[in-house]
Amino acid sequence: MNEKIKVGVIGCGPMGLEHVENLAKNIHCGPENIWVTDVAATAVDRAQTRFEVQAAASADALLANPKIDAVVVACANRFHAELAIAALEAGKHVLLEKPMALNEADARRVCQAAQTSGKILHVGFELRNSRFPQKVKSMKDELGELVSGQVVEYRGHFWPPWKGKKTDGGSMFLMETCHLIDLFRWWTESEVAEVHAVGSMKNLVPHYQFPDTQFTSLIFENGFVGHISLCHVRSALPEGFSYSDPAGHDQLLEKKLGHQYEYSLIGTRGALRFLPLEGIFFLYRHELQPDGSFWQRLDEGFDSGGLSDHKTSTHNVQAEIGEFLDCIVHGRVGDLDPEDALRTHLVCFAAEEALLHRQPVRMSSVPHADGSQFAAPRITKEMLPVGVGA
Repeated sequence: MNEKIKVGVIGCGPMGLEHVENLAKNIHCGPENIWVTDVAATAVDRAQTRFEVQAAASADALLANPKIDAVVVACANRFHAELAIAALEAGKHVLLEKPMALNEADARRVCQAAQTSGKILHVGFELRNSRFPQKVKSMKDELGELVSGQVVEYRGHFWPPWKGKKTDGGSMFLMETCHLIDLFRWWTESEVAEVHAVGSMKNLVPHYQFPDTQFTSLIFENGFVGHISLCHVRSALPEGFSYSDPAGHDQLLEKKLGHQYEYSLIGTRGALRFLPLEGIFFLYRHELQPDGSFWQRLDEGFDSGGLSDHKTSTHNVQAEIGEFLDCIVHGRVGDLDPEDALRTHLVCFAAEEALLHRQPVRMSSVPHADGSQFAAPRITKEMLPVGVGA
């Protein structure tokens, strides 16, 4: 495809504007090939003024425009499924912000619409397009078989208030935990077998209809265990809050404001620790000593691969837009197909059930129906790099 791709963006909030900005910069698109729409006229005016794009009178008008090749759905979550289906049925490629739907039935309808239309459906799990997750994906020699993973995040709450409603935002699983579930699935190349989830019994965020602090544990079919701790109330500042520091720079996720973010991954050969807000990356090598004792060596010379910028390291939306447009240009599906995205959502729906009923939920595809235990991998010299532990 030599012609520029013409893209419509539904929703001109912060996420929609970020997509517009990245589309405007991309060589396959450009501002003159972008249409925007939003239920708020002021949001459309803001997008037009900032990026010099065209406006559509409504989502229906945008979808009916025969010039438009692709659509980005970045509006409120409750509209995602219906708009994505309508866009696919109108013959448009779709980049659909997560969640793809607020329930399993609608998520499956979206997948079916993509299959029927033959168009590209890309669901917004931008972490797969980001540097840190991609680095982990390439570290099989350093980490070996992944055994466990933990993500700990303290942050402010979702804003505006509609995000806290089950009928509008859905749940913390669909808006945030889904990213981490998707990464664990992607990194391990395995599926979730069992979900455990608990949440705070008392909420501090008044507009949340779900716990503002949640802990989720995932047991995978291959024995990997992932744990996700999310707290939205150590900082009382809402999502997207910013202030200017003494140097005049906008600061979004400051430690002194109560924010913290950390990944830990443990494998049979080594382990890593990553702090995205600080851009600090540690790699540890497991070593077996001649007397049989277990040690770790800090690999201080490890190249972090330019992980100092939080946006590109873990939430690279610009790369996501680039991947979406490149898939259209070359007629390829991409790494994350709709069925793959659906499987991550199914885990989220199972986690909602586990949280609601305060008991584990086993996924229907689990092969261990007899109740047999997973065999924990043992560290042996054969698993370690050549020459280590000799």
